[in-house]
Amino acid sequence: MVHNPAVPMIHNIPKPIRRLTSSWLTWEMPPGGKTIYLTFDDGPDPQVTPRVAQTLAEYDARATFFVSGSKARVHPRIVDMLTDAGHALGNHGFDHLRGFWTPASEYLADVQKCAGVVPSRLFRPPYGSLRPGLVRRLRKKGYEICMWSVTSRDYDPRMSPGQCLDHCLRRSVDGSVLLFHDTPLAARNILYALPRLLEHFSAKGFRFQAWTREWVR
Repeated sequence: MVHNPAVPMIHNIPKPIRRLTSSWLTWEMPPGGKTIYLTFDDGPDPQVTPRVAQTLAEYDARATFFVSGSKARVHPRIVDMLTDAGHALGNHGFDHLRGFWTPASEYLADVQKCAGVVPSRLFRPPYGSLRPGLVRRLRKKGYEICMWSVTSRDYDPRMSPGQCLDHCLRRSVDGSVLLFHDTPLAARNILYALPRLLEHFSAKGFRFQAWTREWVR
């Protein structure tokens, strides 16, 4: 994701908003299993995604990769590597369109184009941007709309790797869905924070699972 300074980035969504929209958007998973759900957006990237996957493998962790259709079409071997390792795939659109500003027909066609490359019913809107009408139409098509409860802000150049790690450690709890990015823009922060986060929570008895439809509420 390339951040345009004129476009505000969506960070952590307040709990009241998450509660109000929880019947049609999933922000977090039910607690009780000492489980954290790691998610990665905007890949696959040939330099970053394999390194993320290797780090996850070292801790026997599974994650969900919401992939860009345009990138997945160019890097099918990386996509296969992720599924072979037990990770889940999600649809992140083909061309990373903004849901508030894109005509509905164009947006839905973009999602379906990605589905032709990534056959998943998990969908995460780029930028977290989605109008209510699009939410209804996507749900009618059978998509689960997957959001997040904690964003790492790994894409933010103002965040140091240590700040990124601390930000995630302080906000993550049982059932949290963490948002990361397997992209060059986020690489400095994610490649530092991810192994340390995995080590920290593994030592506390947490596990890391991929997001599958059975867990979506």
